[in-house]
Amino acid sequence: MYKIAGVIVRLEGLNSSYISHRMKNYKIEAGDNVSADLNIHFKENNCIVVPAGRDFRRLDAWYWIDRGSEGYSAVKQYSKYRATLIRADIDRQCKNAVIEYVDIKDHLDVTTDYLLHFVLGDIFAFCQTEHHAAVLHSAAVAYQGQAVLFSAPSETGKSTHAGLWKQFYGDDVTLFNDDTPVVRECDGSLFACGSPWSGKTEINENREYPLKGIVFLKQAQTNIIRKLSTVEAAVRLLNETRKPVFEALMDKHMEVLNNIITKTPVYELGCTISREAVDLVKDTLFQE
Repeated sequence: MYKIAGVIVRLEGLNSSYISHRMKNYKIEAGDNVSADLNIHFKENNCIVVPAGRDFRRLDAWYWIDRGSEGYSAVKQYSKYRATLIRADIDRQCKNAVIEYVDIKDHLDVTTDYLLHFVLGDIFAFCQTEHHAAVLHSAAVAYQGQAVLFSAPSETGKSTHAGLWKQFYGDDVTLFNDDTPVVRECDGSLFACGSPWSGKTEINENREYPLKGIVFLKQAQTNIIRKLSTVEAAVRLLNETRKPVFEALMDKHMEVLNNIITKTPVYELGCTISREAVDLVKDTLFQE
């Protein structure tokens, strides 16, 4: 069993040294009397059937299907071979999921275990709405015990900017996730939490820190920071969080985002790759 951002996850039906390695920092020892918040069962199936449903939508390389009282399904297909590689079925409470998968060695240039690790992350992220949490596409930095999340579209420079904090502030800084930290509420306060999914790197720590602020990055010729309005912050967060596609869950997701905006300052930073940019964020956030 694993504990990720306060959520106890039980994995069954999968024997993968790669996934065990990527999840090792989150493993917990739990007896049979400990109930999981999220149970995920894996099953190899080389003839996956796409389920029927009343709502069929595409988001982030998945086709999502609402199966009514039976729950939700997500299907990942590979158009070159007209093959369905992954099917995930999730109950309405987001407590139980079954992931069916094809051995992809004949389809893609990555291993099945590598793909399943990221599929597991997608399903975990989908279920976070029911846990009043959200996964934010960002690089997570802790400075003197408080978290700052740097978010932006891919290839903007999140990891580069986060690395500058470690370079310039040394032991005062911990880089605890390089791609998908979780923001959750505990006892009325927001925390940023590490997760086993950190993009192309293995920069992740099983830690959580009080959330000091969120900064959306953009490349610029000079360094300038401004606080975003509520509407601007909502749009940016909606674009960069892992969001559900179905109306009932989206309403809950928006409640989570509203809570983040209410309790956390959200900024836009136009920046160069420089110490000046790092100091500007530090002086803005940590002198408020």
